[in-house]
Amino acid sequence: MNDFEFYLNWYNKEAERKTALDNSLNIPIGILSVTFGADFYLLIHYNYGSSAYLMNILLLTVVGISFIFSCISTFFLFVSYYGIFKGYIDKAFPFATELRKHKLELIDYYQKQADNFPGVSGEDKFEEYLIAKLTEYIDNNVRNNDKKAEALYRAKGNILRAIVCLVVALVPFILNFFHK
Repeated sequence: MNDFEFYLNWYNKEAERKTALDNSLNIPIGILSVTFGADFYLLIHYNYGSSAYLMNILLLTVVGISFIFSCISTFFLFVSYYGIFKGYIDKAFPFATELRKHKLELIDYYQKQADNFPGVSGEDKFEEYLIAKLTEYIDNNVRNNDKKAEALYRAKGNILRAIVCLVVALVPFILNFFHK
């Protein structure tokens, strides 16, 4: 495998990784919908008058913490998909006509300057140009994908914390339900 094929393969893998990261947001978004719904369900259907004051405080506190973790997770999902301020701008090749024009210009230049550049062809210089662009684009896209992956990881961690809080909130809720 030559250098160009290696970098082109890597560039394509990062494009696939971007798509996979974008597609992996669906499940956390669905789970977040459930956690927000469960938070509100527990708060609305809890009978505050028939429970001890401490049980009411426990439920409100744990559901509140769950809500906060869900909000934090929502923020990180947003960051994973859109970025913070500038967004994720992946770099890609220019249009094919521009690349072809640049290649023909390089070939023409090195044919005319053959005396000054013996053994150098425009095709070789064009491949060097492509490799330089590929490495620049790969660096940018890897950074973007790494930031997306980190934000998604943080979002999932906060979803897990929200779910744990909901499980804890079920204790006073179930006790309240049977106390009615």
